[in-house]
Amino acid sequence: INAEYGLITLTFAQNCGAPFGSGGGQYGQLGLGCEFNEFPVGTAPYRTDSNCSRTIYNRPTANGFNTHCIKQVSAGIGFTIWLTTEGRLYSAGKNDYGQIALPSSNLGVSIPTEIDTSPIYNLPGHPTIDFIATGDYWGFAITTTGLLYSWGRNDLGQNGNQGSGPIYAPTLAFSLVTGNISVAGVDGGNDHSILWTTE
Repeated sequence: INAEYGLITLTFAQNCGAPFGSGGGQYGQLGLGCEFNEFPVGTAPYRTDSNCSRTIYNRPTANGFNTHCIKQVSAGIGFTIWLTTEGRLYSAGKNDYGQIALPSSNLGVSIPTEIDTSPIYNLPGHPTIDFIATGDYWGFAITTTGLLYSWGRNDLGQNGNQGSGPIYAPTLAFSLVTGNISVAGVDGGNDHSILWTTE
């Protein structure tokens, strides 16, 4: 479970990593398939991808999301990233800084949508995503080979890439390319990020 302050979004894992959520959903970050804020804090969690039916048992097909077990989930301000047990990434919520890693033409989604990680999988050894984290408006993914990818807001360099504009797709963190560093973990805060390595 990971929940960011600000807009209250909680995501829970249960059984086979089935995702649930409660709290503010005004940007679609709960992955319910609609944008609203009808679930006050303290209500029972609702099943992600329940298509606004207000029942935790209805699981319509949502971009293939409902066919996967969830390994990990991380929530930023107004968005959520899910990692499946197969190493696939899904996202929902706002995309004004690229925080859900979809093209800039996509302002946001309310149904969990798969993030294109094929450039990562096509690397030598076919690494998959093993760990995720978020900051306020950016995301991270660490591969099984210890590579760190990031996307989203980067005006202060908080996602570890050069430049100051938003990044709309998982991109290898520039500062680690030349150092051949294996990343073990990462986390994001308000305007900064922290990582640790295996060395």
